[in-house]
Amino acid sequence: MECSPLLDMFICSALSPACVDNDLSGTLPYLVPVPPCRELCELVTSSCAPLISEFDIQWPAEFSCDRLPRSSEAQCIPPHDLSQPLPFQLSWTSTEIKEENSYSQKEEIAKLCPAEQITENDEVTYAGIKGCTGPCEPKETTQTETKLVRLIVGIVAAAGAIASCFSITCFYIDKKRFQYPEKPAVFFAFCYAGICLIVLVGIVSPFRIACASNKLENIATGEVFEQKGLINGIDKNTCTVIFMSQFYLAGAALCWWLILMISWALAAIFKWSSESISQAAPFFHLFCWTFPAILTSTALYHRLVAGDAYLNSCNLSSTTFSNWVLLFFPTVLFFFTGSAIFMAGLFALRNDLTPKSKSALVVHRIILFTIFFMLPKSAFLLLKFFEADHKIDWEEAVLQGSNLRPGFVFILLEKLLPLLPAFAPLVWAANRKSLERWGSSTASSVLTNSSFVGSGKGSETSLKSRKKAESIVSERSSRADASLLGRIPTVPDNLLV
Repeated sequence: MECSPLLDMFICSALSPACVDNDLSGTLPYLVPVPPCRELCELVTSSCAPLISEFDIQWPAEFSCDRLPRSSEAQCIPPHDLSQPLPFQLSWTSTEIKEENSYSQKEEIAKLCPAEQITENDEVTYAGIKGCTGPCEPKETTQTETKLVRLIVGIVAAAGAIASCFSITCFYIDKKRFQYPEKPAVFFAFCYAGICLIVLVGIVSPFRIACASNKLENIATGEVFEQKGLINGIDKNTCTVIFMSQFYLAGAALCWWLILMISWALAAIFKWSSESISQAAPFFHLFCWTFPAILTSTALYHRLVAGDAYLNSCNLSSTTFSNWVLLFFPTVLFFFTGSAIFMAGLFALRNDLTPKSKSALVVHRIILFTIFFMLPKSAFLLLKFFEADHKIDWEEAVLQGSNLRPGFVFILLEKLLPLLPAFAPLVWAANRKSLERWGSSTASSVLTNSSFVGSGKGSETSLKSRKKAESIVSERSSRADASLLGRIPTVPDNLLV
């Protein structure tokens, strides 16, 4: 139908982005949708009106001129001479393109993305849709599976917090047993106690920590609605603080594992005593509390904070940069460095490792500690990379209602694996000597507390009991003295001087 020379350009621009080159200087990139102007639409419809009425053609709703912006309202394709190239007609800078969403782009987001998931942050994507975030309620699993995930993770987090706190308490009860090179395991336990408690706070919290609560306007309908999508970025303080704490402690735990390897190597290779290694403790602390601060600051600078709909918490966003730079490289670097140091220590002790020697016991504990720590962490990294490769497909499946989802087992493992290293410090703490020391300390505390029960209000009963006990002891002592005097023979008078 050749009723207007501008018909082809109008249809092309209405159904796809403007067909221009990729130079951002004075023109638009191909991927930025540029709608036709209302003036262009009205010119085409007026030219084609006779032909449309003659053949009784129904004008598509997608081509309605009322939905298009005027040239004075937004960037659009105006009517122009077809002999002139389009870029010369569309002259604006790349900065204006980045700062201003076109009417057509926002309308397209409103059509594809559920209203409550629309966000004002154009850098956020969900299912490949810019300006769209994930749902606040998980849709990859059923409600029953979601509750089961939260229940299992909550139980493991509580058990991990108890295990870590038990290890810390054992250290304070018997500090002499936990000196260098074993002492870094105590700080490791402190880090994972905090991580488990943070996860528990998110699960039991009645507030939606991971969700946004902004009021936005639907561009397509004009309806004002409340955003209920997941947080992406650092706009919500509570979410940001939780992410900072959790990510920082996880990085610090990784550093303390490396310090455990280094301090053991100093003792095994260079024969340093605990006192000598303790002199380097300030440098250990400086490294272990500074390095994770750098990683956390980098994540915040790039706004790599994402809400977790399952645990009502905030974690590191699953992007190529975050997975490689902030997770994979530090973990692999520390693992191979620590393993090389450990192997060097084993080589130095190759002649001293008898089955019942103290060195062999420490080696076995370090190996078990590393397995409990690195095995779950390595599995978690593999899941993160697998998720990054399939994330867009899974999100599109959620919007389309198809069955291409990660599944219950995948989600459960992804949430559980980061918590399992909390049980690693039990390699040192969970033994007979610790339990005996714990029991003796508890008994001593009970006896100490009972000696002060009589002080203060309500102590009359205890005071009477003590007085009664004292009188009984005194009476028995008097009887014993009388019995003893009765057994002493009487001295004759003629022997007395």
